[in-house]
Amino acid sequence: ELYDYFDVISHPMDLTTIRKKLDNGEYTSIAGFEEHVMLMLNNAMEYNGEDSDVYEVALQMIDEFKAAMVDVRARADEELKQYKLRPAGCPICFGDKLLFEANAYFCQGSSCNGQRIRRQGWYWSYGDDHKWCTTCYQTELSDREPIRIMDTANGVETGEIFIRKQDLEKRKNDEENEESWVECDGCDRWVHQICALFNSKLDQGSKAYLCPRCALERRQEKEVAEAAAAAAAAAA
Repeated sequence: ELYDYFDVISHPMDLTTIRKKLDNGEYTSIAGFEEHVMLMLNNAMEYNGEDSDVYEVALQMIDEFKAAMVDVRARADEELKQYKLRPAGCPICFGDKLLFEANAYFCQGSSCNGQRIRRQGWYWSYGDDHKWCTTCYQTELSDREPIRIMDTANGVETGEIFIRKQDLEKRKNDEENEESWVECDGCDRWVHQICALFNSKLDQGSKAYLCPRCALERRQEKEVAEAAAAAAAAAA
């Protein structure tokens, strides 16, 4: 047992911990992974001393690791470059569809005690405000007796009405709520509205819309041009 290890090493690191972090996706960058590997090898050198075989092995491993990481970074940069060039992806987050949490639907029947309608499950609906799960549809609703419900308009109750079982529409709870896209007039690419900080009330209209990347490029070009003009004026 290395009884004095923690007296010498203040920030321990080992391969098992690194492996777990890799498997759990805890590393958000190559630099984070590289930092932990180097920490582990430097700890081995510091604890065992320059005269030990462990020191020499760790020193050799550092050289090999640094050489390997050059290739890893080059491949990662190329993959990222190709990923950014995809015509279907958002040029800001580089992702495809952004999906929000699905809406929660609840049955208004009594047989299931108003339980939540499960995802990918079938249900019967009258408009968007009245829903019955399969169990309640089959056991509670009659083909002969009318169904009494409270009609709504824009979420406001407007009065009591009667409908028939045949009026209900069979639906599947598989809807997806996707973030909207907006086209940039600068790069002609489509970006997620949330990524582009697009405000439909302020940004929509006759004026051209620029995504944050294009807006930054235009601003930098303007600053360079103004600086060049000021330098030319001062030299004249």
